[in-house]
Amino acid sequence: MPLKSYKAQWIACLFLAIPCSSYTTHANSIDLPDIGLSANSIMTPLEEKKIGESFMRHLRRSIKIIDDPEISEYINTLGYKLVANSDSPAQRYTFFIIEDPSINAFAAPGGYIGINSGLLLATKSESELAAVLAHEIAHITQRHLIRSLEKSGQINLATVAAIIAAIALSNQSGQASQAVLMSTIAGQAQAQINFTRVHEKEADRVGIPLLARAGFDPYSMPLFFERLHQASRYYENSAPAFLQTHPVTLDRITDSRNRAVQYPKITINNSHMYTMMRNKLYIATHTDPKLALDHFQKILKERPTHENRYGYALALHSNGQYAESRSELNKLIKEEPHRISYLIALAHTESAEKKVDKALDIYKKALDFSPHNHPLTIYYSKALLQSGQSKQARKILYEHAKRHPSNPLIYKLLARAESETELPTQAHQSLATFFYLNGEIRESIRHLEIALKFTSTPDTFQRLRIKNRLKELKKEVELEKEHKEH
Repeated sequence: MPLKSYKAQWIACLFLAIPCSSYTTHANSIDLPDIGLSANSIMTPLEEKKIGESFMRHLRRSIKIIDDPEISEYINTLGYKLVANSDSPAQRYTFFIIEDPSINAFAAPGGYIGINSGLLLATKSESELAAVLAHEIAHITQRHLIRSLEKSGQINLATVAAIIAAIALSNQSGQASQAVLMSTIAGQAQAQINFTRVHEKEADRVGIPLLARAGFDPYSMPLFFERLHQASRYYENSAPAFLQTHPVTLDRITDSRNRAVQYPKITINNSHMYTMMRNKLYIATHTDPKLALDHFQKILKERPTHENRYGYALALHSNGQYAESRSELNKLIKEEPHRISYLIALAHTESAEKKVDKALDIYKKALDFSPHNHPLTIYYSKALLQSGQSKQARKILYEHAKRHPSNPLIYKLLARAESETELPTQAHQSLATFFYLNGEIRESIRHLEIALKFTSTPDTFQRLRIKNRLKELKKEVELEKEHKEH
């Protein structure tokens, strides 16, 4: 990917008010503090969870989060492989990818970790991607946000969520959150930046051994820093202000290398899913399908791997060359008949040519050997809706929503299925949940009020439940209004 595509922001990661490209750690000099009772006295884990959920709603209504089920499943699987080897393996996390070409990532309370598409595409190995995630996980396990709040005295939950979302947005879209950012953090920004430099040192110290324990190359962290450092020199005069004062320094690279050298040097191959999802993301975020096809034709001559052949098949599909895509995918499936990504891609090709029955058959067989698989369930439900089998789609999506209660896409599809099966009350309730998860509370309220009109008996449990939910949402709106006024 050309370096110019990252001109706007050379930021490796962000937590609260600090872009973590301020890599100024000093080797082996950190004593991790006691983060127990003091942090808990400022904010409970339940309050952190509420902040995280509010943060995600702020974020979803302002930027594009990639909702591709396969890519989402991959980044969460990778993240949880690291989490399982962390100091808090029981902590719940949500990993997600934002459609943005800049190199950026950030962590928020409640275990929410966002990765820009540009960062994933900039990595050369799965270990490099894991290094970024490990660093962000360390911010959460060390409760850096809570300790920042303890220092600043800022503990209003609604304000905190707005601050974090505004900072994240300021690194995604500049002016989109400028007013919010200025009004919420104003004079506190520099104090937070100074304080969180210590957090960066801690995150490195925790992140590198976490990489090693999870089976990734700890040397990938200094390697990634070094490439960022070399690339950033091309934009010395036009880089963001913070990067000019806190660059990816040689000191930071040396420090992380000194930490990595404590572990044996091993060769780790990328997983199939890393390369395949990286290829899929490349096509999904590329504006010119023809150029994407040219790209895969070129790399296939150099590296004709299964993963690159998969990328080539997807590129053929995106250019409308369905017969050629089907031919390539059938060859791959013959060699690896249970590779779910190949089966999904083939079913997509069949659907694109209006052969929905064939697509449904592919999904059914795949679900037989991988039941409840998230991407398969979503795509199977979509195909059922496409074929007019709304009742069956609703049954599957209703159960799937129980397993993934915070996924907006499921509720959007569920609402369609309920509408088509003439269940208007449930359809508007599902839409209310969809809009709420996307940060559009007023639209959520509107759909609940519509749902209420479809319930006839005044004392039904369903009607009472809708009324209670309306009361909760209206209270949230009032609190948000009070926050803006103050």
